[in-house]
Amino acid sequence: MNKTKKTAVFVLLTIFLACSLIGCIKPAEVESTEDSTVQVKIVDQYYRGPYMTSMYTGKSFMYMPHPAVYRITVEYNGEQYYLTDEESYELYHDKIGETTDALLRTTKWDNGNVTYDIIGLAK
Repeated sequence: MNKTKKTAVFVLLTIFLACSLIGCIKPAEVESTEDSTVQVKIVDQYYRGPYMTSMYTGKSFMYMPHPAVYRITVEYNGEQYYLTDEESYELYHDKIGETTDALLRTTKWDNGNVTYDIIGLAK
């Protein structure tokens, strides 16, 4: 075998070995979750109404519906979180700059990581 073929075989074997080892890595598992009430600031809102698009299929048009998009952006500890349910949008879309209570979910993982997520606003 010439040098080019040996190099190509070596690279392919290295890639195969790396992919095999990645498959052996154990994913992190949840140790515990805790919900608490915190104060968040409402910083933005977004709404896009539902609409339809059409696509010609050769003999006729096919219509594809696209649902409405609702989004409220809140800030907690310098991080932004997005809530995409219609109810939160309807209650808070006109309250930008105000603070409100929100439900914070704290998740602790077995690898030592801790994640935070705002899962809902006070109704």
